[in-house]
Amino acid sequence: MVKASTALLPFKIPFTTYWHGIQGRKVLAQYFQSILTERRQKPSSDILGELCLARNEDGAQLSDEDIINHLIFLLMAAHDTTASTLTSLFYELAAHPEWQEKLREESRAFAQSGEMRFERLVELKYLDLAIKETLRLHTPLIMIPRKTTQTLEFGAYTLPPDTALSILIHHHHYEGQIFEQPEQFDPLRFDEARTEHKKCPHAYVPFGGGKHHCIGYSFAEMQIKLVMHQILLRYQWNIAPGYQMVYRHIPIQEPKDGLPVLLSSIG
Repeated sequence: MVKASTALLPFKIPFTTYWHGIQGRKVLAQYFQSILTERRQKPSSDILGELCLARNEDGAQLSDEDIINHLIFLLMAAHDTTASTLTSLFYELAAHPEWQEKLREESRAFAQSGEMRFERLVELKYLDLAIKETLRLHTPLIMIPRKTTQTLEFGAYTLPPDTALSILIHHHHYEGQIFEQPEQFDPLRFDEARTEHKKCPHAYVPFGGGKHHCIGYSFAEMQIKLVMHQILLRYQWNIAPGYQMVYRHIPIQEPKDGLPVLLSSIG
């Protein structure tokens, strides 16, 4: 379904990517519809239960169609993009074992210092820096569609209102005037002593920016930290000498070969 969102031929022709996406969406819609009636009568404590109780600006409950659309979008926004980031982080930590060990030492100290609580995740400072640098190098979505609301002057160009355009995040995140040696994996560029990403507004936009900034970014960061913390305590991993991951960029960045790694238990 996600791949169908950027299909080259957006027509309902049998056995095309777009057609398969339509069929996949029907399966999800039917499943969510089958449990909606029960959840409306007995709302659960999860996101589906919350949506069943939610009301719009006019005070009316969300329709079944609205709820289903929210849930289907949530599967992509909260799952696929997070999986993409975790995969890229796995790759960078395999390619930079000194950072993998630094994060492992941090996680060990974190685990020994008290019970796991959400508010304590800020203590994983180096993991936070590594996540930010991974999102700079390999943002899950490589472009952001926008439309001008007024006349915009950009360099030698004048863009009238209602002009559709795409912001290529790669160009922001690899700008040499903002990021030193932008091709290198260097998490410390986000450290308080450097904060390269603050040199220019919207220079760093893995979650978008402005009024359309992703409302789920804190949830995504929490998921990534929790997963990586547990894996760092249990495993170490590496890649073959000279291996470089080749990406499939659309619709969401992912390795073309599935990222082969050698995973070893460390007890």
